[in-house]
Amino acid sequence: MNDLQIDMISMRRYLSHALDDINPADEKKAVDAFLRELPSFEKELQTFSHSLSQAAPMSAEELAKGTAERNTPEGRAERAILDGEQRYNLLKCPVLAIFAYPHKLPANVTDDARVRQEKADMEFVDQRAKLFRSQPDATVVLLPHAAHGVQDSDRAEVIKEIEAFAAKIEKGSTPVKSADSN
Repeated sequence: MNDLQIDMISMRRYLSHALDDINPADEKKAVDAFLRELPSFEKELQTFSHSLSQAAPMSAEELAKGTAERNTPEGRAERAILDGEQRYNLLKCPVLAIFAYPHKLPANVTDDARVRQEKADMEFVDQRAKLFRSQPDATVVLLPHAAHGVQDSDRAEVIKEIEAFAAKIEKGSTPVKSADSN
């Protein structure tokens, strides 16, 4: 566990199998898998619920814009891609992971709320960054107060990091492993 999006998808799949499988043995496997993951999934949901309670409320305009974007062909494609996410415990290739840390908050967020939201955001990003840092050939970059779309808010910094990462690969200091290597 530890990636809420992927874990939600996994839990949904377990429930789907429990509902749709005909063979009781397969249903039992799905239910047992669900129950095995449930305690850590519950902790993730509690953390997520806490971070949501710290989030600034969306304005009607932001909500309308987000809803409209989600209903575009691009938004539906993004949702389909995210719904197909899978967990990979070991990445056998060089990885560059760039995160906003903490994310840039709207100007209307007050000081107290800003501190709470930044703390919750940094805890969330720390979990993600830790997963990438556990990979043998990962480079993790944290950009302070960048937008979620770091390539838009901090374009020059992102390009600089990509170029440095590519140069490292070209020099051979980050080996590219074949799919069948350990």
